[in-house]
Amino acid sequence: MTADHLAPVYAQWPLDVVDGEGVFLRTRDGRRILDLYGGHAVAALGYGHARWRGVLKDQSRALLFQSNAVPLEVRTRAATRLARFAGQGLDTVFFCNTGAEANENALKLALRITGRRKVVAIEAASTAALLPPAP
Repeated sequence: MTADHLAPVYAQWPLDVVDGEGVFLRTRDGRRILDLYGGHAVAALGYGHARWRGVLKDQSRALLFQSNAVPLEVRTRAATRLARFAGQGLDTVFFCNTGAEANENALKLALRITGRRKVVAIEAASTAALLPPAP
């Protein structure tokens, strides 16, 4: 497999992953690898979780995506459950479309909750800086 048309933005791990089940990835050569990557938080339930797949299947039949500018019952139910779960007096939810929005809103929320007005930022603090360069 070659990545000739992919922009070389991220260093690539030397894995040829074909699928996943539970907390394991399976490579093309048959290796089973425990996936400890917690990066994007999009696979918190692992791979192939039966209930998660069922919910996704049901929702995809109804409506896979719609802008936050359109009210949806499923979004309202999710926001209600998240607000109850969050506690801390948080009673509203904002569903973000990107990591940039999520980070911006997390920062705003942290400032609001702590009452602080200043932020310290560190440049080049990414773990990606520790990875070998892409070939």
